[in-house]
Amino acid sequence: MKTLLLILSIAVILVVLLVIYGCLVMSSKCSREEERKKDPFKIIYRSNTIQFDEMGYPLRLCIVTGNGRINPEQVWLDTLEEDGDVVLEFKKVEREAE
Repeated sequence: MKTLLLILSIAVILVVLLVIYGCLVMSSKCSREEERKKDPFKIIYRSNTIQFDEMGYPLRLCIVTGNGRINPEQVWLDTLEEDGDVVLEFKKVEREAE
């Protein structure tokens, strides 16, 4: 009988701890969403330059802010091809410049 009460007590304690943990996780998730609403992701500039990833999807060079960025950053974002786009090409350098 004492063993059964001990097992039930441990089970109740575990359930209470799980509920507290769930509440903490949800409150931190809500605070992150509030921060994102205050500092939304925003594209400031988009270039006419695209490159293709390994699977052939086009990526466009953009300057973005938001989502916790202190300064604007250059990132390659998934995009669609448009008229006037320039495809970025890299050429291998045969030898180093002196």
